[in-house]
Amino acid sequence: MSVEVALLQRVLTSPYTRRRFWDEHPVIGLHAGAQAWVIRDRGLHLAADEPVDALIRCSADDLAAMAGRRAPSGAVSYTLGARPGADRRKQARAILALAALGWCGPWPDPDVAAEHVRLVRNAHYDLGIGANDGEAPLFPEGGPLPGVGVRLTHGAQGVELVTVGLSDTIGRPEVTTVVPGRGDFRLGFPALRAAALAASEGALARTIPMGERVLRTGPHPRFPDGLALPNQLTWLLRVAWAA
Repeated sequence: MSVEVALLQRVLTSPYTRRRFWDEHPVIGLHAGAQAWVIRDRGLHLAADEPVDALIRCSADDLAAMAGRRAPSGAVSYTLGARPGADRRKQARAILALAALGWCGPWPDPDVAAEHVRLVRNAHYDLGIGANDGEAPLFPEGGPLPGVGVRLTHGAQGVELVTVGLSDTIGRPEVTTVVPGRGDFRLGFPALRAAALAASEGALARTIPMGERVLRTGPHPRFPDGLALPNQLTWLLRVAWAA
């Protein structure tokens, strides 16, 4: 199998490049030595003189390694291109394309570098949720789940709070909730904390009784097929108190 065919298969079948990625209409350049392609229109095409979201560069040997499902041993880098669009979205497309090509190594790898997990998760959030408008710890200092944070995104529905780092442990999802309108984002923390604790204890279900209240969970509408990270395929679950 040629390197080009192997790379095409990876781009088309990777869990990182599902519908949400292609709905972005990405245009990603790929240069490896004298070879040059562009990832666009659900395929891998010979490079043309067109503006790109980003340009990925690596050696021919590292490209062959990734095509053969081996981690690259040399430098694999990217630079943002001149195609119009928000830099955070262009960067997210580039990160997911890199992951699909094999930059993170064989998938899934429970021992993958934590930085790769962080970058891929942020890319998914940038495309599926929106801009990072603020960050906070999930619990105060000294509380449970140290190291798990919360990312805040202001959108049309309100403020969305999503955990960052819960999925660093294999088997755990990430969880999110929305505070409608212009409400105080801190109102979302009780539901988010309750769901995160349930997830950490392996007790997350469709409905979770919490005293006199019930917490409902379900796949995030923008991630119906899961959250593909270098260490696992997990879920991004949206939670809310039952009416």
